[in-house]
Amino acid sequence: EYSEVNIRFHQTLIELSGNQALIQLAENLFPHMRMIRGATIGEDDRADRSIRDHMNIIRALEARDTERASPF
Repeated sequence: EYSEVNIRFHQTLIELSGNQALIQLAENLFPHMRMIRGATIGEDDRADRSIRDHMNIIRALEARDTERASPF
């Protein structure tokens, strides 16, 4: 269940970008991400780390800090 919410979180961010090329690319990637997430979510503290990472993204977006919101 967490994995599906996680993917929806990222889909929403991508949709909000309004970037059609990115949206199309993501639509092709998300089925693969579902498989990967399902395999890795049980690793040690993966769920806890993921929640922290997502909260950091949300805080960065609220602050309009694009540098901090980007994982790269």
